[in-house]
Amino acid sequence: MDEIDHEYTDCPVCPVCGFWHNDWWDGLGFDGDGAEVIMHCHSCDAQFKANMIVKTEFVTETVGKEQG
Repeated sequence: MDEIDHEYTDCPVCPVCGFWHNDWWDGLGFDGDGAEVIMHCHSCDAQFKANMIVKTEFVTETVGKEQG
């Protein structure tokens, strides 16, 4: 059996069957970095714990007179 990639993914992945829960934001109660939610898999009916990890990124650009 192949190992299921379920760590550090773009959405919660069931560690039992590998189903990607792309609709994770729909009423689950994730409220920021470190949030932990018990989820129900829509595919295999298992329950699993999902922890949210927030990654912050920035984009910057000059405004007005450029320094040189």
